Amino acid sequence: MSIEFRNITKRFDNITAIDNLSLTVPGERLMCLVGPSGSGKSTLLLLLTGLLAPDEGEISINGKLVSAADKIIVPPHQRQIGMVFQTLALWPHMTIRKNLTFALKEHCTVSEQHSRIDFILRQMDIAQYENAYPAFISGGECQRVALARALILKPRIFLVDEPLSNLDQNLAEKLLYQIRKSHEDFGTTTIYVTHNQSEALAIADIVAVMNKGKIIQVAPPQEIYERPINKFVASFIAPPSNLIEGELLETHQVKIPWGVFTCHSDEANPLSQRNKKVMALIRPEYLVPGPNGPIKGKIIETSFRGAYWVITLLTENNFRLYYYAQSRFSEIGKIITLTINQPLWIIPEFTAETLRTQRN
Repeated sequence: MSIEFRNITKRFDNITAIDNLSLTVPGERLMCLVGPSGSGKSTLLLLLTGLLAPDEGEISINGKLVSAADKIIVPPHQRQIGMVFQTLALWPHMTIRKNLTFALKEHCTVSEQHSRIDFILRQMDIAQYENAYPAFISGGECQRVALARALILKPRIFLVDEPLSNLDQNLAEKLLYQIRKSHEDFGTTTIYVTHNQSEALAIADIVAVMNKGKIIQVAPPQEIYERPINKFVASFIAPPSNLIEGELLETHQVKIPWGVFTCHSDEANPLSQRNKKVMALIRPEYLVPGPNGPIKGKIIETSFRGAYWVITLLTENNFRLYYYAQSRFSEIGKIITLTINQPLWIIPEFTAETLRTQRN
C-alpha cells in the first residue's frame, strides 16, 4: 500500500511538530525516517495510524483519503496498520502465547488463532518462549514478541518506532536483520523510525531525513550518504564529516585550501559558473596518508572503532580533518600528510544560496 502525506502540519500548543510536510512512501518498500530527537518522526507515525488528526493537510493510503484537517476519516482499526512502539507495551501478566492470542481475539476463529500463532512464533524464532512471561526473557526476545504481535494481524502497513534503542549492539544487529526479513516475508509497506544513521543506511530501500518537522531529503541510502542535499544532511548522516569552503573554477573543478580537485554536483543544480564560493564534502574515507600529499598536519586525536580508527588531524592552516585508518599507526602529535583519492561532492544548497546572494 502506498502512503501519501500532503502539506501536513501538526501543532501542540505553541510547538509545531510537523511543518507543512509532504512525503510519498511507495507500496511494499521499506522507508527509514531518520533525524535528531524532536524532529517529528514519531508524531508522523501517530498521524498515519489515525491516533492523531493533522491540523492542516491530508493523508491518503493507497489513494484513499484517511485523514484531513482536524478530521479522522478512517479510524485506526480500519487502516490495516501494525505498529511496534518503543516501549513494546507487552502484557506482563500474560505468557508470550497469550499476548499473541489477545491481539487476535476479535479477528479470527480459535482454530485460526492457533495456526497463526504457531507460524509467527516459528518465523520470529521464539517458539521456545511461548509459555514464558515477558519479564523472564531478554530484551531482544521481547522485541521479537512485539514484532510478532504487530505482524500476526497481517497488516498491509508496518510501523516500527525506535525499536533498538535499548538493546546492546549484538542484539540490535540481529533484530535489524529480522525486521528487514519480516518486511520482505510479509510484503508490507514499512516505515522504520530511528535517530541512528547507521541503522537507516543498513536497512532502508529509501531514507527520508527529517529535521524540525520538515522532510529535508528523500533518496536511496547510498545517495543520501554520497550526495547530501545540504549541510545538515551531510553532517547528520554518518558523522564525522569534513565540510570545506572552496571556490569553483570549472564545472568539475574546485579550489580548496590544499589545491584544485575534481568535484561533482546534483544534475538539477549544475556547477556552471566560475569563481563562485561553494561547500565541498570530504568524507573521511576519501583521505589517505601519502608521503607527497598536499594536506599536512598534526594528529591531535585518535578514536578506536573496532574495525578502524578515526584520526583527527589539525592542518597547518588550522582545519580539523577526520580520516579513517585501519590501524593506529601514528601517535598523537606526529606530523603526517594526506591526499584526497575521490571527487568531492559540492553541497547544492550552499551553492544555490551563494549564487542568490551574489546576484542580489
